[in-house]
Amino acid sequence: MLAVQQIGDLFSSVQYALLGKIPVSLVTPVTLHSILTNISLNLHDNYELVAGTKFQDIHLYYELVKVALVGNTHGVQLVISVLLKTGAQLFTLYKIFVFPTRLSINTFLTYQLDYYYFGLAVDQRDYTLLTEADLQRCTTGSVTICRAKIPLYHSQVLSCEGSLFFQYSNSYKLCRRNLLLHYQTPTLLHHGSKWAYHFPEPRQVTIRCSQKNGWTSHTV
Repeated sequence: MLAVQQIGDLFSSVQYALLGKIPVSLVTPVTLHSILTNISLNLHDNYELVAGTKFQDIHLYYELVKVALVGNTHGVQLVISVLLKTGAQLFTLYKIFVFPTRLSINTFLTYQLDYYYFGLAVDQRDYTLLTEADLQRCTTGSVTICRAKIPLYHSQVLSCEGSLFFQYSNSYKLCRRNLLLHYQTPTLLHHGSKWAYHFPEPRQVTIRCSQKNGWTSHTV
């Protein structure tokens, strides 16, 4: 019965591998970590594994790595395809939010965006634009990993989102604009421990924040 169970487990693992995924029953996290560590020690300069080799990030590779199955009458082998990266492929990801701009006493202008996520390369020569759907197709862990299917733009290539980020005021015309008449709605954004805010008219507002030791109040 034990042999039958083991053959059944092996068959299930093979079926899973045929889908291009690493079967945990055959390649445990400890084994995969050892394999990836050995790979990282033999990479050429400027290349590294896409999610590093920290053990707490090994689970990402079960989603990122593709495998192929090769077998004959003597055994079965797994061929693992591992994603690599270089320093030029590292981007800092920002979420864009544009506050309304005052045109007159009660009239404001707001820009309409197609992409709310902006990725800037480490060398600041290139950038990429992502929608919420694009970001959901990426793998998120301690780092966000996107496959190389998203277009890259040189920093000199004009776009609405690029002009807003780089503050190219002469290219704001690329953005679609909405006119807000008699605009009086305040805007509050919470990011980490910071607040960003916009009020059509100067005013004092007290914000209550929940913390581990109770509530704290901040006046802006």
